[in-house]
Amino acid sequence: MQVGALSDHAGKASDILVVGCGNSELSEDMARDSWDPAKIVSVDFSSTSIQQSAARALGSDDARVRALQYRVADCRALHDVFAASSFECAVDKGASAQERL
Repeated sequence: MQVGALSDHAGKASDILVVGCGNSELSEDMARDSWDPAKIVSVDFSSTSIQQSAARALGSDDARVRALQYRVADCRALHDVFAASSFECAVDKGASAQERL
């Protein structure tokens, strides 16, 4: 998914949930493209993927990328992690069929 296509569905100041982020750089690309990094939360079931993505973001020379949030979460139980209506838009970056709601 190109970052530009997301703007058809949400504003750059919207609360965005990136589901199944894995090791993707989508969230980083969004932050670099002026999306509010404080409002982007990337989740994945894999703690290894989250650790690697968070470490890559924290090591960035771009403060916007360093501000991104990464969390381990099972997309089948997001209601256990986030309050209802926490996000204006959710992007399914790569959740497998077994993880989908």
